[in-house]
Amino acid sequence: MAALAETSQQHDRQRGTFADQVPAWRARGNQGKLGGQAKVPNATGTWRQLTDNVNQLAASLTTQIRAISEVATAVTKGDLTRSITVEAEGEVAKLKDNINQMIVNLRETTQKNQEQDWLKTNLAKFSSMMQGQKNLDTVSR
Repeated sequence: MAALAETSQQHDRQRGTFADQVPAWRARGNQGKLGGQAKVPNATGTWRQLTDNVNQLAASLTTQIRAISEVATAVTKGDLTRSITVEAEGEVAKLKDNINQMIVNLRETTQKNQEQDWLKTNLAKFSSMMQGQKNLDTVSR
């Protein structure tokens, strides 16, 4: 009975420690802070597995969000060569795919605009060079 009582008390302590961590995780999440890990000293069994799973989930989300943020920041600075390559599933995968497609579209639009600018600039130069020329030999040269 003593061993059972000790085990029960140990579970209560672990549950209490775990419960103490939840408000801290919630606060960090609400503040938009990433990278935190749960710390439940001496957790064993189900509590250890639960803590490890929460930490794994937090680490995965942190990695995904940081990768998306890094590429988005590069794009805002004009770097259209980047794409998000982090493994993701569900809504994060959709977000990643949509941002990557947005970058492709932006790159293609930028290229088309640059080509149009080149064409318009050179057409204006050519028109300027021909302006007032009435002699066909001069225009041909």
